[in-house]
Amino acid sequence: MPTPTLTFRTNLRNQATKKSQRMGVPLSLVLNNALRVFLKSDDSVIIGKPQMVEIPNDLQQKVDKLGKLAQKAVAKKLTKK
Repeated sequence: MPTPTLTFRTNLRNQATKKSQRMGVPLSLVLNNALRVFLKSDDSVIIGKPQMVEIPNDLQQKVDKLGKLAQKAVAKKLTKK
């Protein structure tokens, strides 16, 4: 398997190495997994943990209504063909 040369900030590398050792997994496993997740992604990169966003109830109802209208419009268009 080829071995790429990667450059990391020393502090970041040291912290990651210590954490992977505490978890009992090699750092290469962590990096390989991160690359697999990146390759499976939908052309987006998430930095940090995704956060939950609370949407006010009235706005959610409007969005739900728009979704239903769009679904009906698409279904109607598909049945015309």
